[in-house]
Amino acid sequence: MSNDKWRAFFPKGTVRTLPRTYSDHSPLIVLAQGMHPHNPTARPFRFEAVWLCHPSFSDVVKKSWSNMEYNLIEAINDFTHDVKIWNKDVFGNVYKRKRNLLARIEGIQKSQSEY
Repeated sequence: MSNDKWRAFFPKGTVRTLPRTYSDHSPLIVLAQGMHPHNPTARPFRFEAVWLCHPSFSDVVKKSWSNMEYNLIEAINDFTHDVKIWNKDVFGNVYKRKRNLLARIEGIQKSQSEY
């Protein structure tokens, strides 16, 4: 996957085998800067389009924007705060569920390859 020149240029580089999900081949991910620890507090806020499908999402929007009092910055901050709590308590973390499912698939694949 790499040679001496590549390793010298990317000393923290890592290669990780991902679980097979769509074919009989295992995809690889090459991280030139190495593995970074997951730090959810450092992640900027991102609106998730999938939230629009949840029936209670409109209530979060209405609540956050109803107390706007002509201050857009405060309304955005209120919405961001409220939707983060709603996401954690009601909607759930889709990425965490995805990681857990992929880890389970990987574990099953590893246990089957031992036989």
